[in-house]
Amino acid sequence: MNWHCLNFRPTMVLWVELLTKQFNASQEACEWFLSHMSAEPWWPVQVLIQCPNQMVRQMFQRLVIHVIQRLRQSHSALYLKVESDEDGNEIIGNVSCVTRFIKSLIMLMEHGARAHLRHLSEFFGLLYEFSRMGEEEALFLLRINVIRSVADFYLGHKAQDCIDTNSDNEDNSSDEALTVDKSRPASLDKMIALVASLVERSRGPDLRLHLSARDYNAIAGGKGFPFLYQQIKDNINPHQTRHLIHALCRCDERLAGQIIAMLFTAVTKHTELCGPFFKLLTLLTEATGGPSGLPCFSQLVLQRVWDAAEYCPQSALDWLAVQAPRNKIAHTWILQSAESWVETFLLAHNNARVRNAAAYLLVSLVPSQNFRTNFRATSHHKLTMHASQPREISCEAQLILHTILNLLLRLLRSARNYTDISVHGTTKLTAYFNLMTYCLVSKTEKLMLGPHLRALWELFHPRLSEPSVPAHHNKQALLAFWYQATLDCPENALLVANCPDITRNIAFNYILADHDDSEIVTYNRAMLPVYYGLLRMCCQQSRLLTRQLAAHQNLQWAFKNITPHPTQYPLAVDELFRLMTLFAQRHPDATEAEQREVTIFRRTTLTAYLSGLDARVSWGTLIAALRILVDNDDDRLFVVLNGGITLCFDALHTLHSMYHEATACHVFGDLQELLTEVILLISTLRASCREQKKRPPPALMKGLPDAVRRLATLLNTFNPPEMRNLALEVLKELVKCAPPEIISTVLVPLLTHCHTQNVAHTMGPLGSYFPRRGMKAQWPPVSKNTPRPPRPMVQMNIPQSQICEKGLDKDFDLALELFYRPYHEFLDIMFRVAVTSSQFNEPLVHLSLLTGIEAVVLHFNIFAKFWVGIYNNKTTNRYAELLIKNPLLVDYIDEILRDERLSLNDPVIANFIEIYYPKVKSRLVVPRLLESICQLLPDKGNLEDICGDLQAIRIIGQRTGIPGSVKTLLQNSLHAVLLKFKDEMYSDEETPPKRRKITNSSCSSSAQVQRQAVLRLPVSEPDLEQDRVAQSGANHSSGEKKQETDRKQSEESTTEVKQSSENKEEREMEMSEEQKLHQEKKDESGIERMDQDVSSEANSGKEDDKNKQEESGSSSRSCSDSNTNKEADDKSKSEGEHSKDLKQGLSEQELYQRNLIKDIESHIELIFECLDDDDDDEDEDSVSKGSPMALSSKAKTPSMETAEDDGEGEPETVRRSSFSSGTAPSSVATSCPSPSKIKRRNPSGEEPPGKTKETAESSELTSESSAAKEAEEGANVEA
Repeated sequence: MNWHCLNFRPTMVLWVELLTKQFNASQEACEWFLSHMSAEPWWPVQVLIQCPNQMVRQMFQRLVIHVIQRLRQSHSALYLKVESDEDGNEIIGNVSCVTRFIKSLIMLMEHGARAHLRHLSEFFGLLYEFSRMGEEEALFLLRINVIRSVADFYLGHKAQDCIDTNSDNEDNSSDEALTVDKSRPASLDKMIALVASLVERSRGPDLRLHLSARDYNAIAGGKGFPFLYQQIKDNINPHQTRHLIHALCRCDERLAGQIIAMLFTAVTKHTELCGPFFKLLTLLTEATGGPSGLPCFSQLVLQRVWDAAEYCPQSALDWLAVQAPRNKIAHTWILQSAESWVETFLLAHNNARVRNAAAYLLVSLVPSQNFRTNFRATSHHKLTMHASQPREISCEAQLILHTILNLLLRLLRSARNYTDISVHGTTKLTAYFNLMTYCLVSKTEKLMLGPHLRALWELFHPRLSEPSVPAHHNKQALLAFWYQATLDCPENALLVANCPDITRNIAFNYILADHDDSEIVTYNRAMLPVYYGLLRMCCQQSRLLTRQLAAHQNLQWAFKNITPHPTQYPLAVDELFRLMTLFAQRHPDATEAEQREVTIFRRTTLTAYLSGLDARVSWGTLIAALRILVDNDDDRLFVVLNGGITLCFDALHTLHSMYHEATACHVFGDLQELLTEVILLISTLRASCREQKKRPPPALMKGLPDAVRRLATLLNTFNPPEMRNLALEVLKELVKCAPPEIISTVLVPLLTHCHTQNVAHTMGPLGSYFPRRGMKAQWPPVSKNTPRPPRPMVQMNIPQSQICEKGLDKDFDLALELFYRPYHEFLDIMFRVAVTSSQFNEPLVHLSLLTGIEAVVLHFNIFAKFWVGIYNNKTTNRYAELLIKNPLLVDYIDEILRDERLSLNDPVIANFIEIYYPKVKSRLVVPRLLESICQLLPDKGNLEDICGDLQAIRIIGQRTGIPGSVKTLLQNSLHAVLLKFKDEMYSDEETPPKRRKITNSSCSSSAQVQRQAVLRLPVSEPDLEQDRVAQSGANHSSGEKKQETDRKQSEESTTEVKQSSENKEEREMEMSEEQKLHQEKKDESGIERMDQDVSSEANSGKEDDKNKQEESGSSSRSCSDSNTNKEADDKSKSEGEHSKDLKQGLSEQELYQRNLIKDIESHIELIFECLDDDDDDEDEDSVSKGSPMALSSKAKTPSMETAEDDGEGEPETVRRSSFSSGTAPSSVATSCPSPSKIKRRNPSGEEPPGKTKETAESSELTSESSAAKEAEEGANVEA
């Protein structure tokens, strides 16, 4: 059977094209083709009905249609001709081959086509195309009763499938009648279109249908309209079904009512299969389209819809929700009848889907597309506690919304009838409250709750609040509505706060906190936030309610059982902490009783947390509680005494571990907050113990060693600056407060391992927070992509390969200092604590040297300041021997003298070298060092470099003498420097200073960088000052030759006193001029006003140095307070010189360069004195001759001793030596300035470290007594 079709498939297209050409060429061929197929139906059966290939069927259909169209012109008149048979019966359709072929197809449909139902699409398509060719074709099909044939074919003569509305056996309809054949809709679409088209074509001029009785009864007759019912149930071409019903019911309202009754009868009997019937109802009630004379289907449908809703309420409500926005009749009818159906379907119905459908039906009444769409998108059972964005709706929509909301609010009293859990369950009211929550579009709708607040409260308490139901969804929905109605509407919150019945019982609410039951956790996660949020908003309106709830046991229960679980109840915990903030708030106008209640609440809540909280799990709760409940030292001391620090250490244990995991970057903020709180707690404990003069009990800091280790491992290049600085602050407080053994047992091994050069492991890769040259952007934020250290580690050793020379990159130098200085300051504190507690030992000395050597390249003076203070203090002087014995001291001094002589411009570092260099000189190769310095010195142009080199030579010369092998080279280098700066060296004595360009611009630039780096160095400790005078005397009385020099100095004291006075005036001029430079820039005409401020600025010099450090060059030459007070008159005399300098426009940079040159002069002078002293040792005769140079070298002024007695880093005014104008050494050229012209001054420009504010007054007394002694000696000399 299919063999022919299969054989034709490959050549089907060619075969059809061939036949088409033949048929176009010959009408006889067309007639033969149709006649042959009408007589022999093999081809139609095999190709059009039974062939499974749709393409073949379609090609055959088009071929037949083409042949019929070719014959229509000659055969159309023959379609309706009637012939008589032998019996005299009239026969139509036998005259033309076309009609004979169509009749044969109808016979095939009646006999055997049903078995191939899914292949009949092209079959009915051919009949449908034929009926649309013209009037003759349609009339022919009506005359042969095609409608009846089609109906019989479809129904299959199964009268039992029809629905009889009066039958008692309707419920027993056969399964076959109720079964939808999935193949029918696709293959029978054209069948319904054929019937609808023929029915409409049968309508005459009188608008009535002219169908035969057989055809009409086939489609519109019978009980229950079987043909219509079956095709609607099978959902075959609903649009053509609508056209068929329109064609039947046009001008026949009675038939329309009968068909609608049939549809609703089908809906009520088959509720699960009612979808196609409601779909057809939707098509029938659409107002658009349709011919004239149709009845109002909307009225007919709405009259019966509530009857159908009793049987299939969800489908009926959904259908109405579709009709409401598009059908004005339906919209008005639904809204007007809302009183009768809302409670029934929204509150009383047992099916949740029906209640949700009723809610959506009410929403669909609001004429706003966004309003309807967003309701479907909102989760009905898990409404969030946050208010949705305000929705803009029209005035018409708002009026309808208010009508609906008023209706719903009036149902609050009726809702009490559905709260019995045993009858109605716990979800009966969820759709109702969710709908009202959604209707709160603006504050206007929220204010509508006011008159109904009492009804809402009576519904909540005690009906919903008291039953011991773990998950009461009605209560959750009510609280969500109440919360939204109160949010941003303080009027509603005030109504609650002013109602005593509500405030007295609102805290009573049954809550089950089962953290292991997922269902209860999910419920509490949605219910608790809105409940506690409602309480918070009411407390914001009433301080009385706030105090009442703060003392309520249920709130204390919530703090204890809910807040420790922020991961399970994040929003609820947040609301509880906001409530806690209100409860703990201290109002300025509060009464004493209120203040006492606040304190009681704070202590009670803190006690509950401190006694029962597992900080390793609930660290967030601990941090939030400390932030809210602790705001003064008394509260912090209470926390400390109740084990708060131990809890913080437990929280640190977890946070530290999580922070170093790759995906735990979210704890960065928690860790920062925890460290901040720890700093405050430990500082409070330290202050308390200091007052009581006892050490803190170890029980208050359990887990201290582990905490110290974890804090130390936060010090690396992978952590941002704020994290490192916080960790350092905590460590500082711990070393000051904790037992001193923690330093030697925990910190020293850990830090020594980090800084030891020969450790087995390498430093490892540097993190993203290590400073890098050229990087000026902000530090990257901490995120999951931020590189993490391979393990927790200390990484604060300075990578020497990554550090450039000091002064090359100002920004990089500053970044390095900000990175490393806090760490080295912490080490300094740790060392001092160890010294104070007598725990200082060799490992600590070794660690100090390791870190000091690393910091040489950064020019930190912290190490030097510490050891200078140790040396100068009699009680700690013994520790200096440990330093001297350590071989690393040689490395430190050697690195400074060889590579970082620039740091000797810092007086603290220079003082350290002066003290400790003689102790280790035998282990240094001094001649080679001096030789390298002398070779490089003449070629240098940077003033700071030259000053540093000369400082090194001076220290070596004064402490150990100049080796004879380098004297000649040294003298040549010194004369070269004198020759290079001869004009600048004479400028102070000959003419007022002029603007000069010293060497090159890069010198001044680098000098400015170095000056800024130096002035950040702090001053020395106050308790290391006792041996300074003794040391100062020892430094200048090393032998008989020094004593002889001192005697010669006293002989020249008169001249030096006078010259010292002149020098003081000039120094005061320099200091005052530099301090007032900024003021002159602001006001060019303010010279007189600046002159008036000279004395006030001089008197406040000590306070200025205490609050901020001036730049290095200026600071190293500012006068001490004692000299400032003594010489106020001298300053007033030099006002003329100040004005002259200011008028010449000296800049700070030029002043700094002048001061550098003066330092260079002083260093060269002192070096020449050292050379002369060495010459005196070799030849005593040259001393007795009294040569100018000899006298100059022997008449040493006590500049170093005076500098050591200065106060608080202020350099004392140095005296100028009065040299004779004798001939210079033979090695000096005639144009080179003689050493006798060089002014003598303190080379370092500042006092040695160890001087503090506590010794300032004694320094002033010493200065005054020295000045008096000098004046007396000067008078004796003059006499």
